[in-house]
Amino acid sequence: MSNPDPTERKNSPADPTIPEEFLSALMKWRAVREPGPAHVLLPTLVGTWDVQVRFHGGAEAYESAATATKRLAHGGRFLFEDLQGEIQAPDETGRMRPEPYSVTRTLGYDRCKNAWVGTFLENQNTSLISIVGAVPVPEAPPAGSPYELSLYGHCDEPMLDLHDTVIRWDLRIESATRHTWELFAMAAGGRKVFDFVYERAGD
Repeated sequence: MSNPDPTERKNSPADPTIPEEFLSALMKWRAVREPGPAHVLLPTLVGTWDVQVRFHGGAEAYESAATATKRLAHGGRFLFEDLQGEIQAPDETGRMRPEPYSVTRTLGYDRCKNAWVGTFLENQNTSLISIVGAVPVPEAPPAGSPYELSLYGHCDEPMLDLHDTVIRWDLRIESATRHTWELFAMAAGGRKVFDFVYERAGD
């Protein structure tokens, strides 16, 4: 049995007290509320992943390990990620040392904006970072195919007393078993700050 088209009205006659203009507008909302072609990317990232976290602090990259679990939410409209592990961070003396690290990340495709959207939260900050795809991406490739997208947002940098500096997150899908998230500080000339390398657990 095929699913009903959300843009089509049911056979029952429309309520004559409801203006036609409202019903036409209603059909627009019903169309964009449903998952579209781009959403087929999200299930390919579901599962448990071994993650290598790299902090690029100047000339040296500091590595640590984590585990991420990704799941679909809200009828396949969004991908939720929960990451737990360690991160190398400077202590009060400026020396790098391991600390517990946790991340919550979301990813979706906004059919009203025609752009990828996401959020990033972690235990290293009290801020919530929202990111939006720079270029509309109407479709996604078959599962396991190489794929790249960039999302931009703003964050604060308390060490430099900066607010709302531009950042870029790049998602690079290499295969069904490997992908990366990379963070770039655009206010610092596009310098890479972090990368997260995901390898599907058990492979």
